Amino acid sequence: MRKLIKSIIILSVFDAAATIAGIEFNYISEGNPVVASFVIQDPFVVCTFVCVIVVALILLVYRFGKKIRWIKYSLYLILAVKAVVVCLHVTMIALAVGKGLI
Repeated sequence: MRKLIKSIIILSVFDAAATIAGIEFNYISEGNPVVASFVIQDPFVVCTFVCVIVVALILLVYRFGKKIRWIKYSLYLILAVKAVVVCLHVTMIALAVGKGLI
């Protein structure tokens, strides 16, 4: 269980880094206006924001999911969604580099 939570947090850091890089290169845009306003000013705040949101979600699932046997599946779902988002952002940046846009 702890390895699963660590994996989700590490993927969150990579997601934040990929989001920051994509926005800096003007190739992707952020749908969340709070994150978008902080990307230019302070990228560290964005990384912290993304990680805190994910940790809060994990704690919420863990706190209220103790009586439910689906807690592990919920964490796997969070991990899968994070992995897809990271792959999407990294793929967009790689395509931009390949086209010579960056």
